[in-house]
Amino acid sequence: MKILQYGIFFSIFFFIIFQSNEEVKAFIIFEDTTEFAGVSYIGDTYGASWGDFNNDKWVDLFVGNHGNHGNGTSLYLNNKNGTFTDIIYNLDLSHIWKMDLHTASWVDYENDGDQDLLIVVGGGVRTGTDSATNNIFLINNNESFTDEATKLNLDYPLGRGRMPIWTDINNDGLLDVILVNLPRLDGKAPSGVFIQKNNVFEDVTISSGINIGSATSGQLSDLNLDRNLDLAFLFSSQDPNVIYNLTVFPFNEIRTDLKIPYLKSVYGVSFNDFNGDLLTDIFLSRSGVGSYQLRDDILLIHDETGFIDFSENSGLENPSICRDTVTGDFDNDMDIDIFQICSMWKLYQSNEESHHKNLPNRLYENLGNGTFKRIFHAGSIIESADGVAGSVSLADFNNDGFLDIYITNTVFDNFGPSQLFKNLGNENHWLEIDLVGTVSNRDAIGAHVFVNTDDKKQLREQNGGMHYRSQDHQRLHFGLGNNTEINSIIVYWPSGIVSGLLDIPSNNILELVEPYEQTAPYKQRILGIQPMEIICDNELTLILKPTIDKSVCVKTSTALQLIERGWRITD
Repeated sequence: MKILQYGIFFSIFFFIIFQSNEEVKAFIIFEDTTEFAGVSYIGDTYGASWGDFNNDKWVDLFVGNHGNHGNGTSLYLNNKNGTFTDIIYNLDLSHIWKMDLHTASWVDYENDGDQDLLIVVGGGVRTGTDSATNNIFLINNNESFTDEATKLNLDYPLGRGRMPIWTDINNDGLLDVILVNLPRLDGKAPSGVFIQKNNVFEDVTISSGINIGSATSGQLSDLNLDRNLDLAFLFSSQDPNVIYNLTVFPFNEIRTDLKIPYLKSVYGVSFNDFNGDLLTDIFLSRSGVGSYQLRDDILLIHDETGFIDFSENSGLENPSICRDTVTGDFDNDMDIDIFQICSMWKLYQSNEESHHKNLPNRLYENLGNGTFKRIFHAGSIIESADGVAGSVSLADFNNDGFLDIYITNTVFDNFGPSQLFKNLGNENHWLEIDLVGTVSNRDAIGAHVFVNTDDKKQLREQNGGMHYRSQDHQRLHFGLGNNTEINSIIVYWPSGIVSGLLDIPSNNILELVEPYEQTAPYKQRILGIQPMEIICDNELTLILKPTIDKSVCVKTSTALQLIERGWRITD
């Protein structure tokens, strides 16, 4: 384990909200730092992707700027002082500057310790003709890049690419990818499923059973509570949402089983635990097509039987016209807040010129129980810039323990700027975690992390950070309120291994590396794992005493003997 410790040396006395625990002071103020940071850009974009491509523990930023519609592509290197330098011109990547770039994802697909960048390409040229432009897969070679999309069979030239989603479908420690595409008029190149084998990706789309209509985006989360990530295609302007269980092949659709509504006009979606019960809930930002009609945003709260619509009692102000959303603990008070970028597809005429004007963005402070209060005074982040807001993403770019926000303009209007907003923070404590898989995929996509303090237990999923048009930084963030120490961290790795730490100081960025062997049952109990939740090696069986105060992992023959003595198997 490597620890990078960063102190918080300042406090700011602005708009203060007192939670039910009056000792926890929570306020949220964002400052527009676009010009100072050196990330200014005016034009249409197709989202942004945060990743640490040079492994210095400071997150960098890729913005495709929609290629041929914008002024070229940017790769911003973090200078570790609140500023960035665009180094795209230092790299041999001129062939991508004017391409029709859509969503990109940073990922260590080959488990070699550095992040590569997959960019899907597609647009108007793919409406039914044989015109083709390959996807781009930039393989990281000591901070230089070579495009190996064709070599790896991820070029998918006829696809109308919208975004890539990485996960280890067959749990072999190698990441696989789902390429989300809009359908062509001729039916060619639908959304595809590619399994990694022998350093190449095999197209298994037909056998996977995927059928997603015109979805423009997707996201991963454990929705059926089996501690495996499910695939949700919730973001479609025309077709309703579908959700697939990825643990069976072909995948089976589970939306109905989970009681999730059949919805259209869904764009920004976030999976997070909003009410603190350690079950992942769903928040959906919705807007109409073309004219951006008003729609009701929806909050679905997870219980053990599925999802219930909690929107009416949540404090959300409906209807809205908000295009995208991110959620996180913006004030580090140990609950999940909501931020939405909002648009208005309305034409303003002036001297024969026209442009669009955004409506105010929406920031909702979580009151600690899954109900929310809208905050109107959080700095300039509330008042949108000109143009039409397109996407929003999260990263703690200055490593101060508070989540920052980056907003890009939509592809439909080239008038507005992209903006980077710095979270000015407060006195609350925090923890951030970088996961490194060894038996699992190196990005640890599929991991579940629990952080326990005296007054609360929190859950985060490692899903790769992908959402509508953008990628959040994969580093996991936890607000800790007044807690200066964490009692325990428990990590459930995709491989089935569980590990953890005890007594960790707050205000730290931790790197947690997956052990190669399963943690012994008695060590799992020390971490706080309950007897019935102990995880054994694959060849062993968990068995409990009749009083359920002790559990052990034993061979099958031993388990049979213990059962005769009154012990029992958990299932």
